[in-house]
Amino acid sequence: MPVAHRSLLIIQHAALVQLALVAFAVLVVALLLAPEGRRRLCETAARTAANRLRRTRHAARQADLHRYADEVAVAAERAATTAARRQEEWAEAQRNREKAWQAYEAADAAARRATEAAAYVTLESPGTVGDAVVNRRRFLDAATEAYRRGELSARQLSDIVAHRNGWDLDLHPCELEARLLRTIRRRLLADYQQASQVERAARHMADTAAAGKRSLDDEAFAAAERARLAAAVRIPRPRTSPELEASQPIQVVTAPGSRAR
Repeated sequence: MPVAHRSLLIIQHAALVQLALVAFAVLVVALLLAPEGRRRLCETAARTAANRLRRTRHAARQADLHRYADEVAVAAERAATTAARRQEEWAEAQRNREKAWQAYEAADAAARRATEAAAYVTLESPGTVGDAVVNRRRFLDAATEAYRRGELSARQLSDIVAHRNGWDLDLHPCELEARLLRTIRRRLLADYQQASQVERAARHMADTAAAGKRSLDDEAFAAAERARLAAAVRIPRPRTSPELEASQPIQVVTAPGSRAR
């Protein structure tokens, strides 16, 4: 066999031996590193599952915060409507009280004038029988008009017509007028006192509605702010390296022009 051919065979045999040794080394290294690879794969899977759970919980919390903010906002709008209506009712009650007081003041002045005028009336008869009939008719007409204006109650008018409760229509017309005006004054004073009670109750309800509106406005702003901050939170995706994942902070994006509290 030629020398060249024998040398070529030796070289090929050496190359095959070296290739086998490299393959054996690679196999040994792979076997040695297999447990570490499995551990890294398990850790990566665990981090991915944990991150997915955090994202799911965060999304659910965001939804809850936004839903609560919407509900409180609707409640605040209704409270504002109620507060405005209560304010209008209070203003109306104030106007009614003022009207009642003005009516009482006018009745009081008229009753005082009539009482002073009746003090000068003599004890003699005011005139003939015909005059007495005319005077009674005029007095009953005046009492009926006062009832129609709301200055007398139905019971008071009935007492006058039936001559009950001390009513004597044969008295002097000035005395009857003075007594009628004093009765009207008492009636209007009672109306004013009732109007004052209604005004106080309306004021209390208006104050309560206003306080409720302010409280719901504050809660609506706080709920909207919590929802905004929750929406600004960004949960980072998991990294392959645990060191890199641990060094990654949670990012919070602050919207420009946010209201400070």
